[in-house]
Amino acid sequence: MRTAAVNGATLAYDITGSGPPVVLISGGGTLDRRMWHAQVAALAPLQTVLCYDVRGVGGSSPPDDSFSHSDDLHALLQSIGIRRASLVGLSFGAGVAIDFSLDYPEMVQALVLAAPGLSSDKDANVQAALAAAEAARKEGLPTIVDAIVNNDAVLASAGDDVRRRVRTMYMDNAHVFASDFAMVRLWRPTDPPAAQRLSTIRARTLILVGDRDTAHVRDTVDRLTARIPSAEERVFKGAGHLLNLDAPDAFNEAMLDFLARVQHARDDNEL
Repeated sequence: MRTAAVNGATLAYDITGSGPPVVLISGGGTLDRRMWHAQVAALAPLQTVLCYDVRGVGGSSPPDDSFSHSDDLHALLQSIGIRRASLVGLSFGAGVAIDFSLDYPEMVQALVLAAPGLSSDKDANVQAALAAAEAARKEGLPTIVDAIVNNDAVLASAGDDVRRRVRTMYMDNAHVFASDFAMVRLWRPTDPPAAQRLSTIRARTLILVGDRDTAHVRDTVDRLTARIPSAEERVFKGAGHLLNLDAPDAFNEAMLDFLARVQHARDDNEL
């Protein structure tokens, strides 16, 4: 693990591989960069892979005031010397990737948005997070985590080993529940709101969703596919919200194929 001081915070990250940079942005409530193990292994032979914990999760410091996840990522990339990258984000992490592509479009090569959220939906997300934190206080965090990992809308096809890994990540990030999800509450989304500016995204975009995910997420996918000019969509049968963990082989195949096509198109344009 490495750390970088950015915008008054400390972000934990790993970087491996060589080639065109790709950034993995975690989501799924309180999951940290360990959720990307299978994707790092698939990408590292071909790309430089930056996998980091957003502020408030994993090894990164907690927020104590309003802040921007997008600005944090920008400062992290600057500190490492990455000028342009493809972004892969899941759930909350996809929302961060969308904000970053709107705030710093010149730094985005391509977007892979899995089970995506939108920062424009922050108010609803905060209410859901507060309800989860209150339930954890009343019923105990292990009870809430067990309900999450055994929910087919979250993990529909994963085996027991994957469920144990996800449970461990949730329990290791108990401080997120204790803080009433400060990493969501104190997040300052892009402005004007992302939902109003999707048509301005110029990066080629792949949107991935499981057919077992919630109706809200599937509706968000439909909105993004309709409004982002270059968006293409893939639906994974029998997969829930944590796509990269529930269907890792299919996820990796779709991600690698898309990133290769984007890179080939860029190489052709530079000839």
